[in-house]
Amino acid sequence: MAPISHSVLAAAGALQQISESSPGERGRRAAAGALVLRAVQHAVAGEEGSGFVALRAGDEVSALAKGAERAVLRRLLLLLEEEGGVDAARLADPLVGYACELERTRRLPEADAALSLALSAAPDDAEVALHAAR
Repeated sequence: MAPISHSVLAAAGALQQISESSPGERGRRAAAGALVLRAVQHAVAGEEGSGFVALRAGDEVSALAKGAERAVLRRLLLLLEEEGGVDAARLADPLVGYACELERTRRLPEADAALSLALSAAPDDAEVALHAAR
């Protein structure tokens, strides 16, 4: 399993844990984020059934209220659909956007998980490093 895949599992696990311990809308949003990250993990690992996980994640994201978080999660899912496989470095920008939206809404543990994953996806990207250092 590639290093990015381990980071995806850790980030998805963190979001899943938050979804299970947080009632209401925060839990629902964390669950949708966790499912999107699981779809990323399946796609990065080239696992069979990754299309199903991405479709299920798309359904969860569609159920979220319209807004920046939903748009960023959709963008991540669209990157998974591109031909030629998933380029982990291309995931960094939408992950940083997702983390920024999470920070804006004061969901700092979720933002930390997304930034850790972005840093793993693009360890040499200065913008990602700057956001992660904050």
